Amino acid sequence: MVAPLLIETSNGVRCEFTESEILEGVSVPVPTRDVVGYKLKSTLECTITLTIYYYQLLENKKRERNVLELIFGIGYESKLREYMEDILKSSKPSWQSKPLLFILNPHSGAKLGELKFKYMVEPMFEEAELDFQLLKTSHRGHAKEMVSNINVNDYGAIAVGSGDGTLQEVIAGLMSHTDWESAMKMPLGIVPLGTSNGIAENILQYRKEMNRDSFVLNAAFTILKGNPISIDMLCVKTKSNKVHFGILGFGYGFVNDVDILSDTMRFMGAFRYTFKMIQQLIKNQPYSGNIYYISSDDGTDLPGLVSKDGYFTLSTEQISDKSTLWKQFEHKDLFSFYCMNTSSLGDNFIMAPDAWLGDGKIYISVMTGPMSRTNVLRLFPELDKGGHLKDANFHCIPAKAFRFEVSDNDQATMGLDGEEIDRGTIRGEVLAGMANLIM
Repeated sequence: MVAPLLIETSNGVRCEFTESEILEGVSVPVPTRDVVGYKLKSTLECTITLTIYYYQLLENKKRERNVLELIFGIGYESKLREYMEDILKSSKPSWQSKPLLFILNPHSGAKLGELKFKYMVEPMFEEAELDFQLLKTSHRGHAKEMVSNINVNDYGAIAVGSGDGTLQEVIAGLMSHTDWESAMKMPLGIVPLGTSNGIAENILQYRKEMNRDSFVLNAAFTILKGNPISIDMLCVKTKSNKVHFGILGFGYGFVNDVDILSDTMRFMGAFRYTFKMIQQLIKNQPYSGNIYYISSDDGTDLPGLVSKDGYFTLSTEQISDKSTLWKQFEHKDLFSFYCMNTSSLGDNFIMAPDAWLGDGKIYISVMTGPMSRTNVLRLFPELDKGGHLKDANFHCIPAKAFRFEVSDNDQATMGLDGEEIDRGTIRGEVLAGMANLIM
């Protein structure tokens, strides 16, 4: 005799079937919060097969795909359908009342992005019967072009299958809309198919579901079940008056050079960072600049971002550089300088341990220099463990805005969310609550 099936939802609703009602199957606990979809099928034996798809979160934070099949007597189809719909409805985000626009970079992640989507992400979306439109990028900047031309009211959310750069392009596309403030209310998501996946890592760290072996599945599950949370963005303007928007942070110095200059070595995987670090050590390039910031403790409200005829004016441009609001960082010799919106840049590379995406602050995180090769070799392996945070040369200052001045002949790279931007004097600020990230 088969034991009864008992499934319990997170809100205490239970569905029970007696032994006589079940013809075949086994009684197993089904974590309903992990259920993504189901199918009902009538068989020739006058029975109903209920197939439940769920991705259970294990103790090691890895999601594991499970398929449960149970066979019931004829006549229970409507009762089973109603019950399963109630389960799914209880965890279905409101944005799914409209289609998801999913933008895939097929060449991301050493050109494995499309394969990972086909065999790991798309099957989960299909099991959930998610209504989504798939678009593929063909060149750099393509995601921005596509998003610039969409009607944002046609979609409930936009997600990317790529690295951080493609999501940055989506944000740029939304900000190019005439009604950019309304467009930026669009929920945004990311499935980490690239080689630089700091945003996805921060999302999964927030959900306490970070596992490298299940990175893609965990993130895809987040798209299905996560809700949009208001987060801050970082806005920077370069010397050439180009405006860029990001989520992670702005970077300059040794670590940023290793990140940016290793971009052409993506085929090497994570080893590219070690290889480029050795090259930069041999080069022994000095880094220096003047860092100015407006403290987050200052009670003065910044004017805010202004847009006119497609041109953005930052708050810091509306404040005199001679204003007493500006404080100067005491050191000019810099080993690494980051202006962080998140606690880490990814790969557990912690630069601002107290940072949170929605705290209305950016964090001036600096490792002062000059630094000997011996110290670099000692500290670099500690970046993913946070060992550098205890170093006397490390400084972290919460701020609202910053200004960074370098000499005209400075050859170091500058980056935002791991993407290279124009060199030269730069200014930036936090845009509190500007974006909505599915988390």
